Amino acid sequence: VAQPVIGWVWSGKWDAAVPVVEIIAVASLARVVSPFAQSLLEARGAWRVVALMTWTEGLGLMASAAIGALLGGLFNIALSVGTYMILFGLLYIVVIVRHTALSVAAVTRSVLGPYLLAWGALALTWALARALAPLSVLPEILVKGAGFAAIFALLILLFRRHLLHTVLDVVRAFRRKGDLLPRDAEP
Repeated sequence: VAQPVIGWVWSGKWDAAVPVVEIIAVASLARVVSPFAQSLLEARGAWRVVALMTWTEGLGLMASAAIGALLGGLFNIALSVGTYMILFGLLYIVVIVRHTALSVAAVTRSVLGPYLLAWGALALTWALARALAPLSVLPEILVKGAGFAAIFALLILLFRRHLLHTVLDVVRAFRRKGDLLPRDAEP
């Protein structure tokens, strides 16, 4: 929804930022994986590894932005940072494998499976939006936003049904404890 939202909110003044937002959003593997890796490492008391990963990620982001700037322009910076974020996300997967008894395949399947389904949902959503074009701004935002959510949910239902059961179990557990909703509240 970056293109219609940015164009609508800023009346076309920030349209050049649309590809940057899209690249960073699609390439956010490190942001998806890092909480799991850091929680795992912290639980195991691997504070030096957490600090090293945090510093490396921060310095690497700055270095990748500098490389993109040397290549010229905002788009190249976004591509460089996006590439780095994907590579660092893969490094987080390696760190998880090294600090657990899980196989590379198990960790990769757990992390990259939903991520790849999200990419598939994104591609299908863009195709749907193109098929329905031209739409005015608000319908385009709704088609892209709701379309992505619905297609992603459908892909999860088709290929990773156990994830939906896990989410429902967590919601039920919170609700039983009263942490999510008060007992007398309507769901």
